[in-house]
Amino acid sequence: MNLDGFNENLNLISMLMNSSRKPAKKAFYRDIIAICLLLIGANISYSQFGINIRYLSNDFNEWSDITTEFSGGPIWENNVELAVDYWFRPEEIRTEYYVEGTLGLASTSQGSRQYDLTTFGLGIRSHVYIFDFRGDCDCPTFTKEGGLFKKGFFLQYGVGTAFWLKNADPDPDHNNLAIDLHAGAGFDIGVSDLLTVSPYVSYHYIPNVHYDGFIQSHDITDMEADNRTSVTRFRVGVRIGFRPDFLQERRALYR
Repeated sequence: MNLDGFNENLNLISMLMNSSRKPAKKAFYRDIIAICLLLIGANISYSQFGINIRYLSNDFNEWSDITTEFSGGPIWENNVELAVDYWFRPEEIRTEYYVEGTLGLASTSQGSRQYDLTTFGLGIRSHVYIFDFRGDCDCPTFTKEGGLFKKGFFLQYGVGTAFWLKNADPDPDHNNLAIDLHAGAGFDIGVSDLLTVSPYVSYHYIPNVHYDGFIQSHDITDMEADNRTSVTRFRVGVRIGFRPDFLQERRALYR
């Protein structure tokens, strides 16, 4: 870890945190930026990190039924998500762990209503290489010997939490935290010692999302309804993984 870079960013973070605390939404965005700077300060040349691009197909269940009946279609049926992760794993087995920060965006227009959703999330997921659980795990997939499918296929599971910022114009904004549970599978494709591309799919369950006033804003008085709903998601994504630390280790061997 480059401590000089880390300390410089830590000082910058302190300045950000000690600046004006109002309004609350701006303070939240500022804190997210501060966390990102802290991670960057660890010096990427000695890190294992990845960039994820995802497409999600969503079902907001009760809310989608309501908006279909009153506005003509389901709410937030699909959205895109970006994520940055930091990667680590044990030395003896091929179970990998990813700590990630995410940004999700969705928007639905129905008649006079505009529904917007922005999510900021933190989570951890694991990749388990079931066909090579005791295999070598000290280098990227590209350099491994053996069948590509055996070395690259993994099962995925994880948990996360996200801050949901919701707006159904002309209704008031509403924010809440929600837990996300998911499981899936994917495949590593080694491009070089530095770069691995990993497509994957996953199924998500979010047990409790709420929006105060959502039911009332749709003039629902004659049916059983709730401002809370569960959300199910099917996600397709690709991760571009970087291993500059591995290149550093190889250079050190030849010195």
